Amino acid sequence: MEPRPAHIIAMLELHHGRMVARLRNVLDTQVRRAPEAGVITNELGFLALEAEAYRAFVHAHADQLARVAPVTDAGSGGEDEHVLRDAADSLYFDILHINDRVDRDGESDPGVVTRIARVGADFLEYTRRCHLSIQRRRADRVSAIRAVIARGTVPLAASYVPWTGCS
Repeated sequence: MEPRPAHIIAMLELHHGRMVARLRNVLDTQVRRAPEAGVITNELGFLALEAEAYRAFVHAHADQLARVAPVTDAGSGGEDEHVLRDAADSLYFDILHINDRVDRDGESDPGVVTRIARVGADFLEYTRRCHLSIQRRRADRVSAIRAVIARGTVPLAASYVPWTGCS
């Protein structure tokens, strides 16, 4: 049985929220705290686990995600599925690249912070587009339902009495 669109959207938002929180935590630890050796490496390890879970979710549900949260103007279809999968893969491999760079150059390397910030900015832009798409789709559905009710072509419209407050 295929998950309902509301469930897919909720899971997408959960993954996005967790990834953003991990990115913020890594940057905050790197920039504002004086972490002990290994803390950044551990934080990046957790971020890689989140990215891996997100990638698995996107690959498992790309067709449904393309219908409920398309990220291109093409609408639903194969193109969105590829864009979603490619974005999840790119994020995952970018984070693995950051981990490799930390292992090679050390946690205090200024290039690490720059790279994390760049990956974070790209991911935030991607999530913004996803959520705008979801909001647009939701607004279109609501306006279509309201138009049908206003025309009176739904049995609900005949018996509908606007709520005027407590009597």
